[in-house]
Amino acid sequence: LIETILDRAGGLDAPVLISAGDLAKRSRLRQAAEAHPRAISVQLYPDKPAELSRLLQTVCESAQVSLTPQAAELLVEAWQGDRRSALNELEKLMLYAGPKGEITPLMMAELGGGGGSEQISDVIDLFFAGDRLRWFATYDRFIDTGGVPTSLLRGLLRKLHQLVAVVGGRDTDASAMALGQAGSLNLQEWMLADLNRLAKAWRMPRLLRLWADLYTLERLARQAGSTEASLIRTELAKRI
Repeated sequence: LIETILDRAGGLDAPVLISAGDLAKRSRLRQAAEAHPRAISVQLYPDKPAELSRLLQTVCESAQVSLTPQAAELLVEAWQGDRRSALNELEKLMLYAGPKGEITPLMMAELGGGGGSEQISDVIDLFFAGDRLRWFATYDRFIDTGGVPTSLLRGLLRKLHQLVAVVGGRDTDASAMALGQAGSLNLQEWMLADLNRLAKAWRMPRLLRLWADLYTLERLARQAGSTEASLIRTELAKRI
């Protein structure tokens, strides 16, 4: 079967990736792949706990977010060497924490009990993607499950900060470039694909207007009391 797949793969435009788990050197499947002229066999190893913990700390330091040792230990334990999943979860937690914030076990517990990190990430991504219909539904679900509106604003500001860095490096206008460089972050390569996708719909003047609006909205939200969620929903919808 593997030889049939590899023989047919030569006519495809994209490579074929076959994940086969842990295979011994004498495995017939592994030997067939290694012997085929169109195939290559690569053995991958899960990160050890200490290695994954160091990686998570490095990512947080580059984004100016603090990750407590206890929170790092919980992430490492939850994802058991799965680097991609751990980094995805960390990105959601960093959005929740906001610039110069701190990721703690208490924050992670709060996220796990409603208005979770996956949901807040969805609200943010749909906002910047301009998907109004899905954004309304996702925002309402975020609020209904205990999400905190001001935490969403902090997450939007963090994502906006990242987009300013990406768009600032793309625009030719000198003032936009200067601001983009001044607000730039040490973005990880695994973040850039998503940011470049979202950045296609944005230009620097619009990002700057949104930046000012979000800071104003954060101040108004603190004064709104029980109408906070409704106010933020209405004002954010105007800017999608």
